[in-house]
Amino acid sequence: MYGDKYVAFNILRVNVNNKGNFLTTFYPHKEIRLFKKSAVLLTGKIFEQPKVRGLVMDLPESYFIIHLLKHRAWISSIRKAGKYAQIVVHQYPQFYEFRSILGKVLNQLSPLTLIPLYFYHLTILIKDKKLKDVDTLIATFFDATLLQSMVMFLYNIKKILSLLERVSAKSSHHYYRKII
Repeated sequence: MYGDKYVAFNILRVNVNNKGNFLTTFYPHKEIRLFKKSAVLLTGKIFEQPKVRGLVMDLPESYFIIHLLKHRAWISSIRKAGKYAQIVVHQYPQFYEFRSILGKVLNQLSPLTLIPLYFYHLTILIKDKKLKDVDTLIATFFDATLLQSMVMFLYNIKKILSLLERVSAKSSHHYYRKII
């Protein structure tokens, strides 16, 4: 029925903790999860949304995908955030864009600003009236703040190493010119 007209479907994604409570961090949001293979382009990047050639239907909110979050396993959540951060840094030249100056500054100074960045995320949730329970506080830390801080830390290390390589190459080139 819909398959003739639409090539992809936007479906609501909701985060649920291991107690079955819905978490409201920066979710729920819609994502393209159902599609005809021949009508989309995927490059294989993490967190990528498919580029669709054709009509996309927004499914009603009575249809949704449950994303189970197990935030009680602190160590595995930190490892997972670290793994995602490494992949993001490798695949994207720039990942997080903040509109506010405060967000940009906090982001650039990560991980030194981990706690202020967390409170920055919480203020966004409070402003949007999405902060409802302790589980949302925990999910915000692991899903947004920790991952973002790790990504920025790795970006900054990458920039420093690149700068050191250039300085080293320049100084060794200058040294060889003196010898010749």
